[in-house]
Amino acid sequence: PMFAAMTEQEILAKAKEIKNAKQQDKIDKLLEAKKKVIDNLKQDIKENVPDIYYKDCFDFLPTLKDNSFDLLITDPPYSTDVNDIYSFAKEWVNIALKKVKKTGRVYICTGAYPKEVQAYLDVLLSQKKFIVDNPLIWTYRNTLGRTPNMKYNLNYQVIFHLYSLDSPPLDTSITNEMFSVQDINAPDGRLGDRFHTWQKPDKLGERLIRHSSKAGDRILDCFACTGTFLLMAAKMNREAVGCDNSKENLQIAKERGCNVIY
Repeated sequence: PMFAAMTEQEILAKAKEIKNAKQQDKIDKLLEAKKKVIDNLKQDIKENVPDIYYKDCFDFLPTLKDNSFDLLITDPPYSTDVNDIYSFAKEWVNIALKKVKKTGRVYICTGAYPKEVQAYLDVLLSQKKFIVDNPLIWTYRNTLGRTPNMKYNLNYQVIFHLYSLDSPPLDTSITNEMFSVQDINAPDGRLGDRFHTWQKPDKLGERLIRHSSKAGDRILDCFACTGTFLLMAAKMNREAVGCDNSKENLQIAKERGCNVIY
């Protein structure tokens, strides 16, 4: 046997070497998977690259013309990252809704925390431009986290959907997509498609954009993060533009294929 003539110290060193080699192999495979995901997406959008501006939403939104977008789809910071979620929601939502055509639609992704849901419901129900639909639920089954002993483990997030009587019908012709619960696994680091902690799955973005817009429509994301919604819009031949105030997020968005404008 290989270890028969080795000292205990040599055996430990060899075991560590084997362990490190396996870890490096795992890392190499993950990087290769990520590269494949990115390369495939870049190929899909090479003729229609989305723009992301390095700006805070409160600086970016006023530069846009009112009633000029067909769809707003965005994932703003959660209440855990904002001091006053009600004031924050009220300020950005009222500006952003002005940018959407009366014939358009809106998806706002939020956490499922009670105060956050209440804040957005209060703000959205107080505006008169759009109808607030029954909230959508995005649920995922591939992340467990710690097992709680006082409350249930949270495996869903809320998506507020807004429309008007002038909005075109939703394209939910695929039967299992017509329900308010959208059951789609979260991005998985083992598959190479996870680039950010709170990243939404490409499939969710692609589905909602397909439901509520058509090729050539203008899509807005004022909290673009690493570009998921904009990239999916571009993939489906929509004109996509957004902003984010994190250089770290924008660097990832650039690597994924977005055109970052500083």
